[in-house]
Amino acid sequence: MKRFNKYLPSLTTALIILILASIPGKTINAVGLTKESYNINVHFVMYFFFCFTLYRGLKSPWASFFGSVLYGILMELYQKVVPGRAFQYLDIAINSFGSLLALGILWKRSLILPKKLINWLEK
Repeated sequence: MKRFNKYLPSLTTALIILILASIPGKTINAVGLTKESYNINVHFVMYFFFCFTLYRGLKSPWASFFGSVLYGILMELYQKVVPGRAFQYLDIAINSFGSLLALGILWKRSLILPKKLINWLEK
């Protein structure tokens, strides 16, 4: 059970990403979230956070980075079958950049992150 708790934040984040990717394009247009800046910010922040939470379970910055990039690619492929959504290379690039920034911070975590966050990541 303790091992499962390490993965709970990343599983929750992955589920949130899946739910967001499953929203039909018509609904996104109706809500007004088609603005490019919203799209870029959501992709960047979600995959930055996903890479961080994945690290808590995997304990490897590189595995966390590659896992989050792979998940981003799979979500883009999944969006091909969601009505009104499409596969976009730009989204993969933004996802990867968010994960890359998280990788850099994880790599230099002892110099950058507060002690409480380091302790949470290392539990």
